[in-house]
Amino acid sequence: MFLVAVSTHDEFPRWTGVVGVLVASILLSMLYLGVYWVTDLAAGGVLAIGVVVADRIASRGHRAK
Repeated sequence: MFLVAVSTHDEFPRWTGVVGVLVASILLSMLYLGVYWVTDLAAGGVLAIGVVVADRIASRGHRAK
């Protein structure tokens, strides 16, 4: 969800914060309930950041051509 919010931040800037709070509350509840470990969430965060960076790099290359 947060990836979509970050990707569409220019079009819907208000929703990025709302979705950020929602995602953070879901992550904290999953930690509290013991469904995920901190390392699982950290790996997911690193993967998400990598996807956003790759998308931005690909978008720049597409716009330049």
